[in-house]
Amino acid sequence: MLYFVDSHSRMYYVYSLLNKNQESILGTFKQYTSHIKRHWGFTIKIIYRDGETATTFGSGFRAWVAKEGLIMETSPPHTQD
Repeated sequence: MLYFVDSHSRMYYVYSLLNKNQESILGTFKQYTSHIKRHWGFTIKIIYRDGETATTFGSGFRAWVAKEGLIMETSPPHTQD
């Protein structure tokens, strides 16, 4: 499962992953950003992650984040959302 939380509206989006390989995660992120842009007209600027390491997402994901101009931030430990 991959969870997305819109920090403005507090709306939750849940995607079911068939496997947790890096291509699947990247494809799901692309699908989510496309959905947000198409339905709401917003562009995602910051991705907060819950302590996952950079290797979890892979080099393809990091390249896509750089190409899209997104900022990756890690939540402080022992905090909620």
